[in-house]
Amino acid sequence: DAEHLWVTGTTPGRTTPVPPGARAVPVHSAAWYEALARSRRIVTDDQLPVWFERRPGQTVVQTWHGTPLGRFGSGLADSLYADHQHLATLPQRSAQWSVLISPSRFATPLLRRSLAYEGEVLEAGSPANDVLFPPVRDKAAEEVRRGLGIPEEHRVVLYAPTYRDHLAHPPSALSRTGGNSTS
Repeated sequence: DAEHLWVTGTTPGRTTPVPPGARAVPVHSAAWYEALARSRRIVTDDQLPVWFERRPGQTVVQTWHGTPLGRFGSGLADSLYADHQHLATLPQRSAQWSVLISPSRFATPLLRRSLAYEGEVLEAGSPANDVLFPPVRDKAAEEVRRGLGIPEEHRVVLYAPTYRDHLAHPPSALSRTGGNSTS
């Protein structure tokens, strides 16, 4: 009986697919601000704005957006790419979550440390990856191949690049703020 809202991006020329039955809400629109304030349940795979405060009765589920194989969050504190203003907000931001979904026992301590999270963790998989491992994998693979027009005898390689901190916080930006640049 709940209305399903789906936050969409604002990148020109790119559209965000919205699941059937969900209503698109553009990020940073008036509807987005209202949804953050009024929704009973929020599910996100990234940081919410630093000003966001979970209200009583509101549930915030943090699914994160990947397996922590590289350094991020507080793991960047001693690096050239550290955004210390952002790092200082991590404990306050993560305190707004009701629960953190971790993809594995391996990932849990890394997520806790990197995101400065001390709350409840559910090791329940990863929404981004679980679709790749359905109970009937052969049937799912066949459907994907057919949908993409890939013949059965062709090998398929998934290339899924991840977020790169050095692109988000380039050395040139750090050098303007007193950081050192080696590139």
